[in-house]
Amino acid sequence: MIDFFPEYAGEIEDPRKEQITIDDTLKMRSGYPWEEFYPPYLDRLFSSWNWIPHIVDFTLTSEPGTGFSYSNTTAHLLGAAVALTCDVDLQSYGQEYLFSSTNTHTGAWPTDAHNYRWGQRRSDCHQS
Repeated sequence: MIDFFPEYAGEIEDPRKEQITIDDTLKMRSGYPWEEFYPPYLDRLFSSWNWIPHIVDFTLTSEPGTGFSYSNTTAHLLGAAVALTCDVDLQSYGQEYLFSSTNTHTGAWPTDAHNYRWGQRRSDCHQS
């Protein structure tokens, strides 16, 4: 995952973070914590809206690629990676490739401080 955010690569102190793959994030096996069990992490996520730097400062609670643990950070990093790779806003991408086939539309979909749509948030969808 760090390849998508090279501006933070030099700040990573835990070498395990350099091994986190897209597959790990898709399976929620990145090793990042489920922030709801770690209130200081949850408070930091929702107080600054500056989520991408947490790739550096959130401590891994398990080895990447091992046990499942839902993580807002992981989901958000994956959403940002999709947006970067496809060079499109995640909401536009989701609407075109996911929601339109089910005749639904994304509702309000907030962004973080880097203008990435929240990858962890399920958008409010309504039928057309």
